[in-house]
Amino acid sequence: MQACLEMLADDTAGPLTTDQRLLADRGARAASRLEELVALLLEMERAEDKSAPVSPERVDLSAVARDVVDSYSLLAMAGRVEVRVRPLAALPHVCAERLAVELVLGNLLSNAIKFSPEGALITVAGYEDHGSASLSVEDHGPGISTQDQPHVFERFFRGSDAAKRQKRGAGLGLYVSRKLLERQGGRIWFTSEPGQGSKFAFSLPVAPVR
Repeated sequence: MQACLEMLADDTAGPLTTDQRLLADRGARAASRLEELVALLLEMERAEDKSAPVSPERVDLSAVARDVVDSYSLLAMAGRVEVRVRPLAALPHVCAERLAVELVLGNLLSNAIKFSPEGALITVAGYEDHGSASLSVEDHGPGISTQDQPHVFERFFRGSDAAKRQKRGAGLGLYVSRKLLERQGGRIWFTSEPGQGSKFAFSLPVAPVR
Protein backbone atom coordinates (compact mmCIF):
# COMPACT_ATOMS: atom_id res chain seq x y z
CA MET A 1 0.00 0.00 0.00
CA GLN A 2 2.76 2.41 0.94
CA ALA A 3 4.77 1.63 -2.19
CA CYS A 4 1.74 2.20 -4.42
CA LEU A 5 0.97 5.54 -2.79
CA GLU A 6 4.59 6.65 -3.07
CA MET A 7 4.62 5.73 -6.76
CA LEU A 8 1.47 7.79 -7.28
CA ALA A 9 2.99 10.76 -5.47
CA ASP A 10 6.12 10.47 -7.66
CA ASP A 11 4.03 10.56 -10.87
CA THR A 12 5.15 7.01 -11.76
CA ALA A 13 1.62 6.22 -13.01
CA GLY A 14 1.24 9.56 -14.75
CA PRO A 15 0.98 13.19 -13.72
CA LEU A 16 -1.30 14.10 -10.82
CA THR A 17 -3.04 17.32 -9.99
CA THR A 18 -1.83 19.25 -6.96
CA ASP A 19 -4.75 18.01 -4.86
CA GLN A 20 -4.24 14.39 -5.97
CA ARG A 21 -0.54 14.52 -5.13
CA LEU A 22 -1.36 15.97 -1.71
CA LEU A 23 -3.76 13.11 -0.98
CA ALA A 24 -1.25 10.50 -2.18
CA ASP A 25 1.45 12.02 0.00
CA ARG A 26 -0.84 12.06 3.05
CA GLY A 27 -1.78 8.44 2.39
CA ALA A 28 1.87 7.40 2.15
CA ARG A 29 2.67 9.10 5.46
CA ALA A 30 -0.32 7.45 7.13
CA ALA A 31 0.77 4.04 5.81
CA SER A 32 4.26 4.67 7.16
CA ARG A 33 2.88 5.49 10.61
CA LEU A 34 0.77 2.34 10.52
CA GLU A 35 3.82 0.26 9.62
CA GLU A 36 5.76 1.77 12.54
CA LEU A 37 2.91 1.05 14.95
CA VAL A 38 2.56 -2.57 13.83
CA ALA A 39 6.32 -3.09 14.16
CA LEU A 40 6.25 -1.60 17.66
CA LEU A 41 3.30 -3.76 18.71
CA LEU A 42 5.14 -6.85 17.48
CA GLU A 43 8.23 -5.82 19.44
CA MET A 44 6.06 -5.27 22.52
CA GLU A 45 4.58 -8.76 22.20
CA ARG A 46 8.05 -10.25 21.85
CA ALA A 47 9.40 -8.25 24.78
CA GLU A 48 6.55 -9.41 27.03
CA ASP A 49 6.81 -13.08 26.02
CA LYS A 50 8.97 -14.60 28.74
CA SER A 51 9.14 -17.88 26.87
CA ALA A 52 10.69 -16.29 23.77
CA PRO A 53 14.37 -17.22 23.49
CA VAL A 54 17.04 -14.56 23.87
CA SER A 55 20.07 -14.98 21.63
CA PRO A 56 22.78 -12.69 22.98
CA GLU A 57 25.98 -12.05 21.06
CA ARG A 58 29.04 -9.86 21.35
CA VAL A 59 27.82 -6.43 20.28
CA ASP A 60 30.10 -3.52 19.49
CA LEU A 61 28.22 -0.74 21.28
CA SER A 62 30.30 1.98 19.61
CA ALA A 63 29.47 0.65 16.14
CA VAL A 64 25.76 0.43 16.99
CA ALA A 65 25.79 4.05 18.18
CA ARG A 66 27.45 5.28 15.01
CA ASP A 67 25.12 3.25 12.77
CA VAL A 68 21.95 4.39 14.54
CA VAL A 69 23.00 8.05 14.56
CA ASP A 70 23.78 7.80 10.85
CA SER A 71 20.38 6.21 10.11
CA TYR A 72 18.62 9.08 11.89
CA SER A 73 20.65 11.83 10.23
CA LEU A 74 17.89 12.71 7.75
CA LEU A 75 15.31 12.92 10.54
CA ALA A 76 17.62 15.22 12.49
CA MET A 77 18.16 17.33 9.38
CA ALA A 78 14.41 17.59 8.83
CA GLY A 79 13.96 18.66 12.45
CA ARG A 80 16.86 21.11 12.10
CA VAL A 81 18.68 19.76 15.12
CA GLU A 82 22.30 18.69 15.51
CA VAL A 83 23.24 15.22 16.80
CA ARG A 84 26.78 15.09 18.16
CA VAL A 85 28.52 11.85 19.12
CA ARG A 86 31.17 11.97 21.80
CA PRO A 87 34.21 9.67 21.36
CA LEU A 88 33.07 6.07 21.74
CA ALA A 89 36.16 4.10 20.69
CA ALA A 90 36.99 2.87 24.21
CA LEU A 91 33.61 1.24 24.85
CA PRO A 92 33.79 -2.53 25.43
CA HIS A 93 31.55 -5.02 23.66
CA VAL A 94 28.35 -5.97 25.45
CA CYS A 95 26.40 -9.21 25.63
CA ALA A 96 23.03 -8.56 23.97
CA GLU A 97 20.94 -8.91 20.84
CA ARG A 98 22.15 -6.28 18.40
CA LEU A 99 18.68 -5.67 16.95
CA ALA A 100 17.30 -4.94 20.42
CA VAL A 101 20.13 -2.49 21.17
CA GLU A 102 19.52 -0.71 17.85
CA LEU A 103 15.80 -0.46 18.58
CA VAL A 104 16.34 0.98 22.06
CA LEU A 105 18.87 3.58 20.95
CA GLY A 106 16.69 4.41 17.94
CA ASN A 107 13.71 5.03 20.22
CA LEU A 108 15.71 7.35 22.46
CA LEU A 109 17.22 9.27 19.57
CA SER A 110 13.90 9.54 17.75
CA ASN A 111 12.24 10.98 20.88
CA ALA A 112 15.07 13.46 21.40
CA ILE A 113 14.78 14.69 17.82
CA LYS A 114 10.99 14.81 17.95
CA PHE A 115 10.83 16.97 21.08
CA SER A 116 13.85 19.23 20.48
CA PRO A 117 13.37 22.77 19.17
CA GLU A 118 15.07 23.87 15.97
CA GLY A 119 18.78 24.54 16.39
CA ALA A 120 19.05 22.35 19.50
CA LEU A 121 21.95 20.02 20.23
CA ILE A 122 21.49 16.32 21.00
CA THR A 123 24.46 14.46 22.45
CA VAL A 124 25.05 10.71 22.25
CA ALA A 125 27.72 9.47 24.67
CA GLY A 126 28.97 6.20 26.11
CA TYR A 127 30.87 5.01 29.15
CA GLU A 128 31.85 1.89 31.09
CA ASP A 129 31.14 1.33 34.78
CA HIS A 130 31.54 -1.75 37.01
CA GLY A 131 31.03 -4.50 34.45
CA SER A 132 28.51 -2.75 32.27
CA ALA A 133 28.63 -0.37 29.32
CA SER A 134 26.15 2.40 28.73
CA LEU A 135 24.89 4.75 26.05
CA SER A 136 23.08 7.99 26.75
CA VAL A 137 21.07 10.46 24.69
CA GLU A 138 20.84 13.99 26.07
CA ASP A 139 18.63 16.72 24.64
CA HIS A 140 17.77 20.31 25.51
CA GLY A 141 14.06 20.09 24.81
CA PRO A 142 11.11 20.82 27.11
CA GLY A 143 12.00 18.12 29.63
CA ILE A 144 9.50 15.97 31.49
CA SER A 145 7.17 17.37 34.12
CA THR A 146 7.56 16.16 37.69
CA GLN A 147 4.08 14.61 37.64
CA ASP A 148 4.82 12.65 34.46
CA GLN A 149 8.24 11.30 35.43
CA PRO A 150 7.01 8.27 37.47
CA HIS A 151 4.98 7.08 34.46
CA VAL A 152 7.48 7.49 31.61
CA PHE A 153 8.10 3.75 31.12
CA GLU A 154 4.46 2.70 31.40
CA ARG A 155 2.67 1.16 28.44
CA PHE A 156 0.73 3.64 26.25
CA PHE A 157 1.75 6.56 28.45
CA ARG A 158 1.90 9.96 26.82
CA GLY A 159 2.88 13.18 28.56
CA SER A 160 0.24 15.47 30.00
CA ASP A 161 1.81 18.55 28.38
CA ALA A 162 -0.46 19.75 25.55
CA ALA A 163 2.41 20.53 23.17
CA LYS A 164 3.88 17.06 23.63
CA ARG A 165 0.56 15.35 23.06
CA GLN A 166 0.41 16.95 19.62
CA LYS A 167 3.48 14.94 18.62
CA ARG A 168 2.48 11.61 17.08
CA GLY A 169 3.31 8.44 18.93
CA ALA A 170 1.66 5.45 20.58
CA GLY A 171 3.36 5.77 23.95
CA LEU A 172 5.03 2.38 23.52
CA GLY A 173 8.64 3.12 22.63
CA LEU A 174 10.03 3.56 26.14
CA TYR A 175 7.92 0.72 27.53
CA VAL A 176 9.21 -1.68 24.87
CA SER A 177 12.77 -0.43 25.38
CA ARG A 178 12.61 -1.17 29.11
CA LYS A 179 11.17 -4.65 28.53
CA LEU A 180 13.78 -5.54 25.90
CA LEU A 181 16.65 -4.41 28.12
CA GLU A 182 15.34 -6.26 31.18
CA ARG A 183 15.20 -9.50 29.17
CA GLN A 184 18.91 -9.15 28.48
CA GLY A 185 20.08 -8.18 31.93
CA GLY A 186 20.15 -4.47 31.17
CA ARG A 187 18.37 -1.44 32.53
CA ILE A 188 17.25 2.03 31.42
CA TRP A 189 16.83 5.28 33.34
CA PHE A 190 16.59 9.03 32.85
CA THR A 191 17.06 12.41 34.46
CA SER A 192 15.04 15.45 33.43
CA GLU A 193 14.48 19.04 34.42
CA PRO A 194 11.28 20.65 33.12
CA GLY A 195 12.20 23.32 30.61
CA GLN A 196 15.86 22.23 30.45
CA GLY A 197 15.84 18.89 28.66
CA SER A 198 16.24 15.19 29.40
CA LYS A 199 18.97 12.59 29.46
CA PHE A 200 18.06 8.94 28.86
CA ALA A 201 20.61 6.18 29.32
CA PHE A 202 20.74 2.41 29.26
CA SER A 203 23.34 -0.18 30.23
CA LEU A 204 24.11 -3.79 29.32
CA PRO A 205 26.55 -6.36 30.74
CA VAL A 206 30.05 -6.26 29.27
CA ALA A 207 30.79 -9.37 27.19
CA PRO A 208 33.56 -11.67 28.41
CA VAL A 209 36.94 -11.04 26.83
CA ARG A 210 37.81 -13.71 24.28
